[in-house]
Amino acid sequence: MTLLDPDQSRAMLIRLDAGRILSRPLAGSDLAGFSPAGARYLNQTLDGFLSVRDVAFDAVITARHLEDLPGAPPSLAGCRHVDRAVFLSEELILAAPNTEGLPNDTEGHLLLSALSLRCRSQVRYPHHHGSGAVHPSYEPGRWLTRHHEDDQLRLWQLGARLDDEPMPGQLALL
Repeated sequence: MTLLDPDQSRAMLIRLDAGRILSRPLAGSDLAGFSPAGARYLNQTLDGFLSVRDVAFDAVITARHLEDLPGAPPSLAGCRHVDRAVFLSEELILAAPNTEGLPNDTEGHLLLSALSLRCRSQVRYPHHHGSGAVHPSYEPGRWLTRHHEDDQLRLWQLGARLDDEPMPGQLALL
């Protein structure tokens, strides 16, 4: 659960124990989501920082600024903000950098290592407005994109290989 606060967005881990609701604040701010197994969580900040933390101890596993991601494409050098980042699997995070004001060929998403936040690949979609907003599907290796200009909701799935070729296939849901 995330509590809206004008100064800081606090996230709470809530569980039911013997009929009582117990809560514990999670470290960091701006909770982006949990790994599929639930042992780690992802924080992202408006100023471009990403961090992966251990749920049990709130310990930082890795943290980086978008400008300092090893292996990131040079075209994203001027990108300083992440619109959304989500766990795709225990090993991979999908990040949607805010490319507003950058050249059109920078549109796309990044696949990052969940252990080091190293850029593993850039997701290149097979059509122009393929990226759009990112939403987790809660099925490992899958995600949804929504683009407001063409009113399309698409379901994507990771293939067996990670490279810079266009992602094969899609399922247009609208």
